[in-house]
Parts: sequence; C-alpha cells; structure tokens
Amino acid sequence: MQRLLRRGRAAHVFHDEATMDRVAQAVIASGEFTGIIREYERYGLLFSESIGYRIDPDGSTIPLFYGEVKIDAENRYHVIPRTGRSEG
Repeated sequence: MQRLLRRGRAAHVFHDEATMDRVAQAVIASGEFTGIIREYERYGLLFSESIGYRIDPDGSTIPLFYGEVKIDAENRYHVIPRTGRSEG
C-alpha cells in the first residue's frame, strides 16, 4: 500500500485479514464470472457491507463493497476489494 501511495496511486485495502478470507470464500462459492481481463479469469461479488477502503495519496478514503478474485493460468488467485468490476 505504501509503495502505491508513494508513487501517487490509490491503494485498495481490506479492513482486516478475516474480511479478506471471508470475501475470497464468498466470491469463490457464489461470485459471478466477469470475464478474462489482462490474462486473468475474474469473478466478483457485491457485498452489502463495506469490505475495505480505497485510500488516495492525499489520505482521503472511500468504502469498498465489491470483492474480486482474479485467477491466473496456474490456478493461483488474488482477492481484491474494489469499487466495481474490472473492465478491459
């Protein structure tokens, strides 16, 4: 997160590790396939409660409600809190 902020970019952060694990399980179990974008299969799910926040380099934050799991060709996955689904 600090590296992104130092580079002038926003960072998307989960509230805590337990939330990240819960989001990963929920998206894998019942998330919607949103396509293959930048060589990753992507699945997403909208949550009714905030799962994390986006922090901008100026320190401002916004809550995030969308969880995304991206899966590479070797079936490794990465879970991300987002503002919405990824687009090409």
